[in-house]
Amino acid sequence: MPKKQTYIKKTDLKGQKPWLKKVNASEYKVETVAPNKTILIVCEGQTEELYFKSFLVSTLTVKLFSLGQSKLQLVENTERIQQMEQCDEVWCVYDLDIKLDVANCIFGG
Repeated sequence: MPKKQTYIKKTDLKGQKPWLKKVNASEYKVETVAPNKTILIVCEGQTEELYFKSFLVSTLTVKLFSLGQSKLQLVENTERIQQMEQCDEVWCVYDLDIKLDVANCIFGG
């Protein structure tokens, strides 16, 4: 019984596929873009801090502070921190919980 012959397409030969022709390593845009903005984020608690740390943005420099204070103290201390830190933007982040009367929302009464 003769040996089974396998057919090779011309494009399957080494160096014929576009991804095999590549000589130099790719330079990703992420590697070439320098950070251009600095954002100061002052948070009320640990959950907000963890939330913002979960985002990895290479074009930003983020300075993050978690103070664990009341909302009024948080805003006042954010103003103090802003004077000490050089930054392009300032974010003051806190939870705002509003208790609504469900009956008034549903029935409009």
